Amino acid sequence: MKMEEEEVINEKKIEQLEELDSDLRKGYQNLLVKPRIAMYLRALGFKFQWSDEHDTFLIPIKMGIKTGGEAEEEQEYKHLILIQPKGLWVSMRLGLLAKNQIPPGKEEELWESLLKANAKYPEFSFSANEEGDIGYNQDIFTPALNFDVFMEELLSIPRAIEKFWTEILPEVKKEKLEEVSFLYT
Repeated sequence: MKMEEEEVINEKKIEQLEELDSDLRKGYQNLLVKPRIAMYLRALGFKFQWSDEHDTFLIPIKMGIKTGGEAEEEQEYKHLILIQPKGLWVSMRLGLLAKNQIPPGKEEELWESLLKANAKYPEFSFSANEEGDIGYNQDIFTPALNFDVFMEELLSIPRAIEKFWTEILPEVKKEKLEEVSFLYT
């Protein structure tokens, strides 16, 4: 066997070992992170369930939000927070508004308001998925995951939901929306 062939074989073996090592680290990391997240959710009083199918925590959240106006009526908003440990990251996300519910002709105005909110409130992170639905996401670097960081990121979500429904969306849409129900991925 030529020297060059041996080097190619060795390089392939090294790549395979590095890939295996990376996969093992990710799996090991997820084994440690999942129970910690469950413990944090319990400590914060959130009801949740684990989805083996999606490797994701599912946290339903229901909020009564005062919509303003003369009647100062309260409207109930239901959302599903998804928390997914993915290797070196823990991803938190939820859907706010499906693309087909964005007021026609108001897309740019809405996105401008969302970007301004992201800048004004450093903890906010409004986003869009591939379908164009509006959502919210937070990511935590797994080595930085502790109770304080988790709590800060998770508790920014209800505040962002409230801002979205009471300030951001009313700027561009005046009439009430029907209940929102979709999975933001």
